[in-house]
Amino acid sequence: MGIGADAAYYGLGYAGATPVAGGTAVQFALLKGVSVNHGVSLEALRAQYKYPLAMGIGDCSIKGKIDSMTILGGSLAVAMGGVSTVGQEMVITGESHTIPGSSTYTVTATQTATFSRDLAVYNVTEGKLMIMTTSTLAKDKYSVDSAGLYTFHEDNKSQVVQLNYSYTAAATGLTTTITNSIMKIAPLFRVACVTADTEAAGGILYVIYPTVAFGNMSWDTKDKSWTTTNVEFEACADVGQSIMVTSTQL
Repeated sequence: MGIGADAAYYGLGYAGATPVAGGTAVQFALLKGVSVNHGVSLEALRAQYKYPLAMGIGDCSIKGKIDSMTILGGSLAVAMGGVSTVGQEMVITGESHTIPGSSTYTVTATQTATFSRDLAVYNVTEGKLMIMTTSTLAKDKYSVDSAGLYTFHEDNKSQVVQLNYSYTAAATGLTTTITNSIMKIAPLFRVACVTADTEAAGGILYVIYPTVAFGNMSWDTKDKSWTTTNVEFEACADVGQSIMVTSTQL
């Protein structure tokens, strides 16, 4: 028995969120999936009977999760109540240098002008990580200053090292900061979920939650797989006591 074209939905569709009080919309890019659970607590009236004679509705909840392959940092700031500023911290990994064979035994990071912080040095010649120190140098130890000048011990001269560090790019990207603020009312959003319309005879299902608050956020990265960002939300009533609005376009 087949499923009628007007009763089946296929594909990911779209999810978006707009602040209830106005402002920047939350953008979810490369959507991987959306799941929503409508939880209803039912209270049974049984008396002396095995099966319920009537059912009452107790506590209810609507909780959802949006899985995205990418999510903009600015969107996280809006959803989680943080602040975004222009600029970003970039990471350099495996920048190769050779320690001089004489003199001061120093190498300078390529991004010296906007050097931010050291993230480790790998000694390629000896195949091991080196140790950063702020005291007296010794073999396999190094120091680094605020301008990305790395200084090594004489016993490591002529060896190949890889620098790992971060630097700032003040004019590009966004930096999102979420601070440990006092407890307060969560930012509220209007979330719209729309299914994909992949067939001419199919339909589109619109599900709108007038008021939701974003809660848990997690991200997952692993070998031979894509990084997934998960953002969870929970619905509450708007000023008109509406919880959910649905419509179907056939």
